[in-house]
Amino acid sequence: MVSPYATDFVTPLSSCPRCGELMSAAEALPGNSEGPPEPGCFTICGACAALLVFGQGLIVRQPTKDETDALDPEQRRRIVFGQNRVLAVHSHKEMPRG
Repeated sequence: MVSPYATDFVTPLSSCPRCGELMSAAEALPGNSEGPPEPGCFTICGACAALLVFGQGLIVRQPTKDETDALDPEQRRRIVFGQNRVLAVHSHKEMPRG
């Protein structure tokens, strides 16, 4: 049975090349990767939803055009879902309360 909870993995401290957010962990969502990230794995910035890739030493970087062109439709769907999830969380936090 797949756990309904995300699994967090500690990664070396690096920063999003798009927004500068410091990152030191990666989350594997249920039904996706079950293990820790490896170089070449995609990730999404939890602050700005940028698509990133783990490079050597698990330091995040922007993906190359070849890497994004190689994504299959299911991978693209999951990435967009994750990006929308991040953006929805941040838009909810910024909404006025009352």
